[in-house]
Amino acid sequence: MNPYRLEYASLNPADQQPQCFEVPSISAALVVAEINATGRPAEVWEGDRRVALLEPQAGEGSHYWRVSAPS
Repeated sequence: MNPYRLEYASLNPADQQPQCFEVPSISAALVVAEINATGRPAEVWEGDRRVALLEPQAGEGSHYWRVSAPS
């Protein structure tokens, strides 16, 4: 099984390359996104195929991640 890659836009507007982390699973991608994405949407890739979109959502007292399939 190929590892997954978590990608999200850099906080630096001049940086055109997304920030990337290799992760073993989508659940691990959620943990890494929580630590590093700082409220930004992120994508999970398996090779050249996008397998999930992670979007931070506001909740009562905390937030959560909405996980959706690519469209």
